Amino acid sequence: MAYQTATVYPDVDLASARTVQTSWENARDTSTSTLLSTSSLRPVASWRTSGRGGISYTNYRYFANFDLKSALPYGAAIMSLKMYIWFNNTDGEMYFVKHSRPTSLVSSNTYGKCIYASGGTNSNGDMIALADEFSGSVPVPADYHVVTLNSTAIDLANDVAGTDGDNSGMFCIALITKKDYDDGAPSNTTSFDSDIYTDAYTGTSRDPKLVIEYENPPTIGLGANF
Repeated sequence: MAYQTATVYPDVDLASARTVQTSWENARDTSTSTLLSTSSLRPVASWRTSGRGGISYTNYRYFANFDLKSALPYGAAIMSLKMYIWFNNTDGEMYFVKHSRPTSLVSSNTYGKCIYASGGTNSNGDMIALADEFSGSVPVPADYHVVTLNSTAIDLANDVAGTDGDNSGMFCIALITKKDYDDGAPSNTTSFDSDIYTDAYTGTSRDPKLVIEYENPPTIGLGANF
């Protein structure tokens, strides 16, 4: 059976950050952000700055929600997921991880929604990876960087795709640095600082997007006896 393909752009996406914190713990582990941005070009970054005021830490995360309930037929079975990200520049490894805020992303409380009390896949057990570690790229000629999501992501997407009732139908994903995922304090300002185009970019030619391969729900034949 041939798979169907759907391309879904974010319902909402943004950058959420904690900036100029006195410790890495204050930058990474606190639940609320100090900065939100829906600009068309935003960093995914972890860095350390030294100055007259001492050492400070900044951490940026990218959050996006994809409305699978509207994009796919009820009962569809998702077979593969690929995230397409357009980098303006890239430095350092990254992870796509799960987040638990399906709606109302434009809130300071979004920042901590990719940290869980337990059950994660990193050494802290507090974040859930939805793809292997990867290094971003800026292809020549300019084009998308494509990341294949893992079976955990497919299971999460199938849980919300084509649903009804109280389920929001939103598949939620965050893009973070390896430093953030590993909970390793950055040592300088030169690494782990990438910039990506968001859904606010004019048109859709550089917007983040989720490309889905799925099977249509089975057709139920109705017979009649005469």
